[in-house]
Amino acid sequence: MPPTSSNSPSPRTQLRDDDFKQTEVVILANVERLQGRAQSDLDKFVKAGGGLLIFTGPDCDVDWYNRELYRKGEGLLPAAIKGQARAELTAAPARVLMQRLTHPSVLYFNDARGGRLQDAEFRHWFEFAQPTNNETTQRILSLDRNVPLLLEKKHGQGRVIAAATTANAEWTNLPLQPFFVPLMQRLTTYLATEGSAPAWQLVGSTIRLNLEKTDLGAEFTLRDPTGQTQTLKSQQEGDKVFVQSPPIAQPGIFQLQRVGSDKTSFHAFNTDNTESDLKPLPADQIKKIADRHEASFADSLPGYQALDRTRRHGSELWQPLLIALLALLFFEVLLQQRIAKG
Repeated sequence: MPPTSSNSPSPRTQLRDDDFKQTEVVILANVERLQGRAQSDLDKFVKAGGGLLIFTGPDCDVDWYNRELYRKGEGLLPAAIKGQARAELTAAPARVLMQRLTHPSVLYFNDARGGRLQDAEFRHWFEFAQPTNNETTQRILSLDRNVPLLLEKKHGQGRVIAAATTANAEWTNLPLQPFFVPLMQRLTTYLATEGSAPAWQLVGSTIRLNLEKTDLGAEFTLRDPTGQTQTLKSQQEGDKVFVQSPPIAQPGIFQLQRVGSDKTSFHAFNTDNTESDLKPLPADQIKKIADRHEASFADSLPGYQALDRTRRHGSELWQPLLIALLALLFFEVLLQQRIAKG
């Protein structure tokens, strides 16, 4: 839900009932506030095992976020927002604190081949207050100003990650870094798979999906790669309710669907992982993909800034018009001189 330019569709601050169907993660980007039932529906979605990624920004109503989303530690926001901070133009920008990363979503970046998170610069950010419950809230990344950049909170069966900066280049050049897409992939994958069965496993293991206590006795259909199906029934062990398959004996993609529901989870066993190669594509190939989908492409910060200005304010026509006017005046002066001589 980012702010949009004049030639983009208007942003929505309300969520419809079907917005959560077949959805694992919801992302809020610089949303001022939620209206109507959106907040309570989103709270239920996360408590039921969904993921929520919140990017802040200049349009955020800080008072509303603290009052309605934080709710003294009982809401979705991992910590209260103290206010906005910035690095002066004459000062060095804030950067990601250099340290050994321990959170599962960012372990990949301990290897320098994954990208240097410290290359991202931050000019503005929100300062989060100290969380009231350290058992459910933890830092994922910090800035070198000793303030959190990414905070995570356990909420019901789901999780929330809040970022102290924007999802676009308004406050930071993070979205322009080559590691931005892998970082977002890992954050959303982590949120999507929390409280659910792993999406990739080895042949011989089982699919086990944790459920609510009210789901005891629910039936599920498991479809194997050949199209064969079997029915599974949820069971209870201690205070845990879950559905579990027999050991998987063949490789491929398996589909698990609750009877009477259109929500399906996919589970891969011994699949080929070569398509997960994160080697970047050449710029010309990215340009072809962008053209095929009628999207814009920028391969540098000045190029992105020019593209953003065009989206927000349209094309600048005054420069060619000024050149044309000067040429016309010059032609008029020459014409007057020839007439005076002749």
